[in-house]
Amino acid sequence: MDTELLKTFLEVQKTRHFGKAADNLYLTQSAVSFRIRQLEQSLGVTLFNRFRNNIQLTTAGEMLLPHAQAVLSAIASAKQQLALNYHPDKPLQLCLSSELSVLFQDADFNQMISSAQQCQLQFIPAGFMARQSQVALDGMVILGSQLPEPQPWQALCLGYLELVAVATVHHEQQPEGSLGLLQLPRIMQSAMQFSCAEPAVLLQWLLANQACAYLPLWLVRDAVAQKQLQRLALPEVRIPVWAYSQLDASWPTLWRTTLQRSTMLLSAG
Repeated sequence: MDTELLKTFLEVQKTRHFGKAADNLYLTQSAVSFRIRQLEQSLGVTLFNRFRNNIQLTTAGEMLLPHAQAVLSAIASAKQQLALNYHPDKPLQLCLSSELSVLFQDADFNQMISSAQQCQLQFIPAGFMARQSQVALDGMVILGSQLPEPQPWQALCLGYLELVAVATVHHEQQPEGSLGLLQLPRIMQSAMQFSCAEPAVLLQWLLANQACAYLPLWLVRDAVAQKQLQRLALPEVRIPVWAYSQLDASWPTLWRTTLQRSTMLLSAG
């Protein structure tokens, strides 16, 4: 049986929507529908009850679900074991969310990478992480919520990024900036004035414009100590960093140890 049909089945089951499944799989909706029909014809059963905006598994679909997950998990595990035994020097294929850039200065990031095995890294936005093929990867590192279904991987929390609300001394009714990579609470009700994915650039804008923003604690400590900024009386925001890997992988633990030597990531435990 074509494993792509099973992957499509699982994606439709997860999203309960042919259009959303198509987006996640980089396919057209008609291609997703065709794959599901192929799978149903090969098995001789109907897998989904198709109602408008309400796609549900049939009894046969419920029976297939754990088997489909097990097949894809077994294939991923087999590929991992074969790679370890026949290509021991092959670099790890890791996918990292681009939002992780808020954690590091260059030296800290280089230290983290050098602490792990040889790696080949691909950076993409967290919103696209779930679309990556787990069969082709050795792991993922993501800033934010856990992936909905990390199987066949194990999940390990590496720690937490802490962000705090800060402002220049005279910030009332002044502009608000946003760290564009992250979904953060609003500080003021006025319109957002500036959004930037690079924390250091956002900090410079804030200082130059008598403004306020949520920024990583590690980045603003000196400015707060020098009275250039003040901490606002708002709760800090802690965003977890999750690593996903094969069950026998050692690199997530190595990365967690390295990250937690730095003040930029709070301990997960």
